[in-house]
Amino acid sequence: MADVVQVDEAGYNKCDASSPISNYSKGRSYAFELNHTGRYYFICSRGYCYGGMHLAIAVEHLPPPSPPP
Repeated sequence: MADVVQVDEAGYNKCDASSPISNYSKGRSYAFELNHTGRYYFICSRGYCYGGMHLAIAVEHLPPPSPPP
């Protein structure tokens, strides 16, 4: 069974889950709230990362709305 582990960029690049930031290994689905700008890295710690089971997310500020015409 796969899991989801949040790691830093180095862990992401090496598929290394030995020092996870967070471990989400219970259940079959996951929901995350990413409330701060920055980069977030998630991998599977059970070997599937090497096969492509990894995800990097960049959270950015929304641009200001366009002024009305």
